[in-house]
Amino acid sequence: MGRSQKFKKLRKIEKIEKEKKNKENQKLFFTSIISVLVIVIGGFWLNNWYQKRMDKMDDNKQYEAVMHTSMGDIRLGLDKKSAPKTVENFVGLAKKGYYDGTLFHRVIADFMIQGGDPNSKDDDPTNDGMGGESFWGGKFDDEINPISLGLSQDEISALESEGYVYNYDLQSKPVTKGVIAMANSGPNSNGSQFFIVTESDQVHLNGRHTVFGEVIGGMEVVSLIANAETGDNDRPIESVIINSIDILETEATESLEEDMTKVGEQDMSIVVEGENNVPFKIEDLQVDTGAGNNVNVEMMP
Repeated sequence: MGRSQKFKKLRKIEKIEKEKKNKENQKLFFTSIISVLVIVIGGFWLNNWYQKRMDKMDDNKQYEAVMHTSMGDIRLGLDKKSAPKTVENFVGLAKKGYYDGTLFHRVIADFMIQGGDPNSKDDDPTNDGMGGESFWGGKFDDEINPISLGLSQDEISALESEGYVYNYDLQSKPVTKGVIAMANSGPNSNGSQFFIVTESDQVHLNGRHTVFGEVIGGMEVVSLIANAETGDNDRPIESVIINSIDILETEATESLEEDMTKVGEQDMSIVVEGENNVPFKIEDLQVDTGAGNNVNVEMMP
């Protein structure tokens, strides 16, 4: 074999080796691309699966709150299905100690006890009922479905004309004895303040306040607070302090709606003595939505 033939053969071998190497590189490249795609898609799927699983687990969580007051403990069942954002707000504020040291600054026997205002911790009683913000800062919207409360279309229209905006996907709870609901100064003005109903169904408050739970233990403590001696602006003469609130998390075995029972109901037409001994009925109570930021559940004059 001549020298030129050997050279040609070597060139051919080199060319074959080069083509083989190129094919291997291409194969390696595509294998790498496929591997990356598998990792990315697999990671995305796994993350999505995990997030859905965590969301499902979170949806199954049932919250209770133990309110430690200077007059005893009140145990609350929180209804996340009826008012998810409101429960999140209350739980978040309680966990960071926002309510610690606040007062039940306004109590009305046979009606409700109101608390949750950080202003009540200072020495100025005149600003009580005017403070508080949500867990996220500022105010947040109501969570109310007036249909589930049994309101008529005329009643709903009247409330909507006042500025109330409703969520018809929720299954709202009415304002009955033992419930805890958000106090406000009008539509979509929820912050930190709340009230617990002490007596009777308060039908006139349906559609105006978001109910997010109810008393499941310690109703006798609520009654003690409600009957405390009061002075100006229905403020207890001897301070009733919320020392702290513990949040308990459990996995729900059934809906809170099925699990929770009403604490009790009384006739709505109970007549009590108002200012200057003028009789009034419990149903003649309404929310003050007047000017300013005062968050109160007021009596009708």
